[in-house]
Amino acid sequence: YEANMDNRITLTEGKSIYGGYSSDYQVRDPAAYPTVITDVTDLSMGVGGDVTPVLVDSNTTPATVLDGFTINGSTIGIGSSVGAILINGSPTISNNIINGGGSDLIDGSRAITIYNTGPVIKNNTIDGGNALMVSYGIWGGTDGAIISNNTIGSGAGRDGVTAIHLSDCTNVTTIRNNSISVGHGIVDTYGIVVTVIPANASVIIEANTIPGGTSTNMDSTSISSTGDGKLIARNNTIVLEGARSYGITIGSNGVISNNTIVGGVSEFSWGMYIHYHKIVNLAVQNNIIDLTNGTCIAESSDSTGPSLLKNNDLTGCPTLYIDESQANIKNIDDVNALSETDASGNISIPPNLDSAEDYRLTVASPV
Repeated sequence: YEANMDNRITLTEGKSIYGGYSSDYQVRDPAAYPTVITDVTDLSMGVGGDVTPVLVDSNTTPATVLDGFTINGSTIGIGSSVGAILINGSPTISNNIINGGGSDLIDGSRAITIYNTGPVIKNNTIDGGNALMVSYGIWGGTDGAIISNNTIGSGAGRDGVTAIHLSDCTNVTTIRNNSISVGHGIVDTYGIVVTVIPANASVIIEANTIPGGTSTNMDSTSISSTGDGKLIARNNTIVLEGARSYGITIGSNGVISNNTIVGGVSEFSWGMYIHYHKIVNLAVQNNIIDLTNGTCIAESSDSTGPSLLKNNDLTGCPTLYIDESQANIKNIDDVNALSETDASGNISIPPNLDSAEDYRLTVASPV
């Protein structure tokens, strides 16, 4: 199906759409019988607006489903490609292959755009597309989205790439059990970026595999959080890949627990970086940070450190901790003696992970 600005698919409440049927509709198998929706709009027609082959009405709920399609954003002309799906409502988007198209403008290409709603996005393969400037797998703001069990790629933006970028998170947003890939950019690259507002909001990021990508001139970050709300990051595998890279940059309150953070190709590598001066309740516990180079945990000079720092394994890093006075702490006993943090039970012992590519603990692991 070829879509354009005058002939695109609109998903409305109570009308679910399923693809992947045989020609006689007797067999449904999206892999064997792909149903393809491709945007053929000249992107220059949508300058200042959204170009997308699938539009979701604002009144939709998770009972309305889009399932089993291959959806391709436009790659024609010069303009801003919003990508494959523009979500105004809160439907269920499941079991699709979604490609963001291409773009030559600053807004970039995006596979999925969310406008401050709470969709369920699950079991999809998502790629941000190929943009001259920036590309995103999922972009927007959300009021309680659930993003789970997807394979999400940032796409190939020349300047910067991000797999998931949610700038206005209200209510409770969940990002769970996704496999994320991040490409290369001239400027910043990210796995997941969230802004958690207001103070009673939270974002749960759990059981994902999250690299940070690589950047020519700037930073590469796996998870970045800011805002007055709460970040709950747990049971993630985070891989630092870039020459200047961060595992988790923390600019909000929350709980950071049971994550495995590995990699670190240069001295400019930080497992966690705390940079929020208003932190009053941040617990960092039961994490493994095993870097080849760099610093396990650092505070910025104007930040408040974690209120709780317990039972973490900080190892491999030449510097284990940098406090807000910018003192480099290289001994684990000194980490456990931090005066402004409830710190105890932290160790510095190689975790004996299964292999360089499989970061599971083994029977020989000390934690």
